[in-house]
Amino acid sequence: MSNPAPSGIRVYDLYGDPLLDPVPGFLHAERIGARAPLHGWTIASHRHPELSQAFLFTERGGVISLEGREIPFEAPWLLWIPAGHVHGFTFRPGTDGYVVTVASDFLAGALARETSRDLQPIAERALAAGLPAAEQTAPALERCFAAILHEIGLAERGARAAVAAHLDLVFVALARIGAAVADTPLDDRQAALFRAFRKLVEQHYRQQWSVADYAEALAITRDRLHDTCRRAAGRPAIDVIQDRLVIEAKRALIYSTLSVAEIAFDLGFRDPAYFSRFFSRRTGRAPSAFRHAP
Repeated sequence: MSNPAPSGIRVYDLYGDPLLDPVPGFLHAERIGARAPLHGWTIASHRHPELSQAFLFTERGGVISLEGREIPFEAPWLLWIPAGHVHGFTFRPGTDGYVVTVASDFLAGALARETSRDLQPIAERALAAGLPAAEQTAPALERCFAAILHEIGLAERGARAAVAAHLDLVFVALARIGAAVADTPLDDRQAALFRAFRKLVEQHYRQQWSVADYAEALAITRDRLHDTCRRAAGRPAIDVIQDRLVIEAKRALIYSTLSVAEIAFDLGFRDPAYFSRFFSRRTGRAPSAFRHAP
């Protein structure tokens, strides 16, 4: 039902379906209560390489597993998971809400519009946050998600434009409740450059490319790459690269039975001892301690 990644993490197309070539502009929406009972209210940890997902939980709750963190939640709750992030769920029976699944190309196009460009950095990071029940945020978001579900079901002229507009409102809510947005807005070229850099990092982090290697591949200087990363992500290029290595190391430690040495070699480290020092420096814990932590 799935294609395992090298670290042993399930890689799904959607809802446990076999991994297929991505469908351009793919959109899907449904009620959580229509799908979760079919899986016994438990969705094993997995990731979608080319699909991002927005969840709005409106009834009950459970536990979200997100990149190795266990996050208890109670409705109303908003969750955004960018493509490639490992996640899973343990729902309490009766949990309900909405899930909207968006292909990377549709998302990029929706956020490239003039009025949406300052929302682009939000899509880069996962966010899980409760919504104050006494405020109007949760009811307003429920109307957005219901409208997206309705428009996708219609498949009529203008439906995709309507979905993009409602997604804007979802991203505005994400920004307002705590998503990290760059202090200085990116212009079009900087936003495109950062996306190209992140794409290269996904392709080459196991090869241990240096900042100079990425700058050369992008035909820019290292200083320009550093400046773009600080504006887009609030941290230098080397941190973006090393954060990606740490994420994959954590995934392998949590979800696979590979030894620390095997994980080190898989991530391009020639010396497992150096990998352990690198991981400890970035996380504050040795790999073995992280793996066995409760």
